[in-house]
Amino acid sequence: MAKVVEKSVAKVVEKSVAKVVEKSVDKSVGKSVGKLVEKIDGKIGGKIDGKIGGKISGKIRGKIGGKISGKSCGKKKFPQLVISIDTFRSEIAEACLTEGADIINDISSGILDKEMMKTISKFNCPYIMMHMLGNPQNMQDSPKYKDVVIEVIKFLSQRIKIARDFGIVDLIADPVFGFGKTTENNFEILNNLEKFKILDVPLLTGFSRKSMIYKTLNTTSKNALNGTSSLNTIALTKGAKILRVHDVKEAKECIILYEKTISSLF
Repeated sequence: MAKVVEKSVAKVVEKSVAKVVEKSVDKSVGKSVGKLVEKIDGKIGGKIDGKIGGKISGKIRGKIGGKISGKSCGKKKFPQLVISIDTFRSEIAEACLTEGADIINDISSGILDKEMMKTISKFNCPYIMMHMLGNPQNMQDSPKYKDVVIEVIKFLSQRIKIARDFGIVDLIADPVFGFGKTTENNFEILNNLEKFKILDVPLLTGFSRKSMIYKTLNTTSKNALNGTSSLNTIALTKGAKILRVHDVKEAKECIILYEKTISSLF
């Protein structure tokens, strides 16, 4: 089984070794997590206040706790797994962390739910902070920046400061390729990725078969693996410490070859 990101972000920084986030660690676990997400979405979808970031009703909140368990998220069968939960809702984050989840990945960096920072601080867990322009409903509606690199760094810097004020220690920054950005914006960020080191937290990147690859190459997502590997390698050379991927074997090979290359320099 491929290795996943270690829970201690400090170890990632100390070793300066990029780790791979595996979206589907094992078929059985993947199915369990998939069913769990479907159950949660089915219970919550359409029942939130009608806008993104709305509070979950007491009735739905009670059902969330009943649907999430250590068994359903794979912890019982694979206790060594490090599980990252993708949510911007503090109620879901708390329920999942209570049942053994390890990391919270928040697309809004705490903006869409003002209670998220308190929840992360309470559980003292690693927190992946992502950049997003607008919200998931409108983020791709003609995104515009004066200077996309400076604006994304500024956004993440401000959110990191707020997280630090809440006592959150293990932070990971993700500039988020593709969310609220044009293809040109994405490549501009990649070209300047080393500038994100100023944030002083591990940097996560995710290119896996995204449109910035297949549109540029005039191909399809299915045929974008080679392009994904190319961008993963470029990101590693520019300071990325964590890769979010679908194709674990190929990403791991990128890391092995990159580490072999830089080890020869010393």
